[in-house]
Amino acid sequence: MKTLASLLFFFVSVSNAQAQSALTVVTLNTNHGAQAPWSVADQVAAIVTASPDVVLLQEAHRGQLDQYVAAINAGLGSTAWHGVAAKHCVAGSAPQCTAPTEESVMVLSRLPFVETESRLIWARDDYFVARAALRAAMRLDDGSAVQVFGVHLPPLADAAASRASWVVDFLRWADTRRGPTIVGGDFNDVPSSPPIAAMSQRYVDAWAAKGGGDGATHSRNGRGYVRRLDYLFSSGLDVSAASVPAVAVSDHRPVVATFTLSATARVGGGGGSPDTPAPGGSFAALLQPQPASPDGDAVLLEDDFDGDAPDPATWPAGIVSGTEDPTLPVAQAGGALVIGPLRASASGFHYNGPSSQAIDLSASGYAQVQLLQGVVGDQANAMFTAASNSTNFYRIYQAGAAGSQRIAAEKKIDDQKSPLASAPYDPALHQILRIRRDYRPDSSVDDVVFETSPAAPAARAFVELYRERWDPRVQAQSLTFEIKAGTSDKEASPGTAVWDHFRVALVAP
Repeated sequence: MKTLASLLFFFVSVSNAQAQSALTVVTLNTNHGAQAPWSVADQVAAIVTASPDVVLLQEAHRGQLDQYVAAINAGLGSTAWHGVAAKHCVAGSAPQCTAPTEESVMVLSRLPFVETESRLIWARDDYFVARAALRAAMRLDDGSAVQVFGVHLPPLADAAASRASWVVDFLRWADTRRGPTIVGGDFNDVPSSPPIAAMSQRYVDAWAAKGGGDGATHSRNGRGYVRRLDYLFSSGLDVSAASVPAVAVSDHRPVVATFTLSATARVGGGGGSPDTPAPGGSFAALLQPQPASPDGDAVLLEDDFDGDAPDPATWPAGIVSGTEDPTLPVAQAGGALVIGPLRASASGFHYNGPSSQAIDLSASGYAQVQLLQGVVGDQANAMFTAASNSTNFYRIYQAGAAGSQRIAAEKKIDDQKSPLASAPYDPALHQILRIRRDYRPDSSVDDVVFETSPAAPAARAFVELYRERWDPRVQAQSLTFEIKAGTSDKEASPGTAVWDHFRVALVAP
């Protein structure tokens, strides 16, 4: 009986582990953000029926990100869903987009993002000169991790060569990312086409593996769905189910697939033939973290807030990125910078905090600060900003009501603010907030990177929240760094923001 009990325990444990690592993914082309006769409500109703863990959307407008996230949260009775979006480009030449469009690809999930990254792939079609691909590395419930790519390839028959070129560039990029991988979206081509054949050589087509019938996903008139243009591909994962729900919520039908972590999952290229076994696509293997304080970094400015008041030589000004309420308390106490208590139940904008002297960050470098204590409330924010002026800046910040707090990144370019990424806030994991310039001209890299890290020195491994091409309108040669907190409208108990360990440094080559 003891042997039988041991066997039963073994099988139950394996079953539970497999259940924990199951991942259901939905991809849907929204038809320009559910333009008439379609509706976001109907699309979300179809999505939540699948009880997904991840949703990939195409043709949604960037400004609809919060709408889709909120609707999925409501439909599933959750507060965990969040997401990122990346815009396509209508004008410019590689690597600089001069006119991004509002049409985007999105990756939404209830799972925490370990890292996100967007990439413009330059393959001209009748609508765009480059289309964005979006990557989100996310942690599953059992602690394993997976790379998820959301894509939308050039459409129409005359773009066949562009689709082929797009896939070549995409695979080159995806092969540099490690771990079990899912690639999903609107590929605008049929299974027999060269682009889909190239994808199928690297990945498993979920519908081909587990689907039935023709799997048609596209309709020219919104009634008869006759072509399979939408796909979910995977590597390092087993496909346990795949379907195309018979719903009419767009000119595309969704594709739904459930994946489980393969027993032979390996860490290697995004979809190639990895060589080194890994423990189930582990979180640690996927991250490849960067140390917080690499030897040889050249510190340009630093403050541990040990004095009685902010040093005016380091912090010569107040807020540069918005409206300042000079009556909101800002002080140094206990070796930290304290902003607050924030205004309770006060309408309007009430923010305060110091801004640094201007720093030249035209080479690779970073600015970071520790958020010891965040704020509470949908209208309350604790913000760290890298600004060239009030109309051009990058920002990483913490906000949100109790139970749904988030860490987020945004930018303002020519006085137009754009959200970039958002993830559930963990006060232990998101202690150090960093804005980094990754400038490597020999490799044609010039990116802004938003990162977070725990506080303990031994655990200071930074995780990317988001990265994109650095916009030259945020002038890196003269950046001011602002630490502020406050409220944008009434909040009953927004609390106090507490900061420490500010640092600006150049990264050693």
